[in-house]
Amino acid sequence: MKSLLTNVASGVKEKIRLTIEYILIGIVLVLGGFAIQLWAQKKNVDMSLAHVQAQLTVSNERIETLNTSLKNVEAVNKRQENTIAQLQKLRKLDSEQLEALNRSLKAAERDYARSKQQLAALRKDDPDVEKYLSTPVPPTLRSLLNSQRAEGAASNH
Repeated sequence: MKSLLTNVASGVKEKIRLTIEYILIGIVLVLGGFAIQLWAQKKNVDMSLAHVQAQLTVSNERIETLNTSLKNVEAVNKRQENTIAQLQKLRKLDSEQLEALNRSLKAAERDYARSKQQLAALRKDDPDVEKYLSTPVPPTLRSLLNSQRAEGAASNH
């Protein structure tokens, strides 16, 4: 009986030991699977990090390109602002000169009208002036006066 009990006890011990070994093997397999899963996750994180770093590098290069373009545009805008300021000064000067020319023209027109009235009055009041003004101009003198008038008109344009 003792040997039967010993056999049963040793069989139970072996089953317990075998169960513990299987449990330990299961734990090792689970831990191995967990380690493989962690390794795969790390690999994915590393790949994602590399991808994000590549995108960051491309973004930084794009930002540098945009900054350079912005500086170029700012420089062009500054030059255009300077040109606009110069053109505005020139426009003001042109306006002032045009106003002065217009005033001179109006003064010349008034002087012409006054001279014409005075000449008409002289012609009417003084017969000698009427006779002098009615005298025909010799052809040689007329051609000289016409050429001078033509040169003056050409230089005014």
